[in-house]
Amino acid sequence: RGSTSRSEVGLGGRVYFASAGTSDAAALALGGEFRWFPGEGLVSIGGYGYYAPDIVAGIDAKRLWEAGARVELEVVRGTASVYLGYRNMEMRLENNVDVTVDKGGHVGLRIVF
Repeated sequence: RGSTSRSEVGLGGRVYFASAGTSDAAALALGGEFRWFPGEGLVSIGGYGYYAPDIVAGIDAKRLWEAGARVELEVVRGTASVYLGYRNMEMRLENNVDVTVDKGGHVGLRIVF
């Protein structure tokens, strides 16, 4: 029996409230996620990206974006996964200075219902 693989794609929005130093942002970002499950599908590799331009970013921010990648292990098929990833989130302030909100590795638990 050959192994099968599957993939998942999602498009949507995220609401952000972020702080970096003395600057704050509120934004409605649009973007998407992709996950690929090779073989039997217990492990996945994925990435995501979200972007909020000036029209939907506010307080001190002119724009906000986040991008990341991660490896997940499903502990309950289709419902719960643990993951190890890397993300980068930045915002551009009203004075056109780019500020890093978050950058680096992270671990987490993902629950879908």
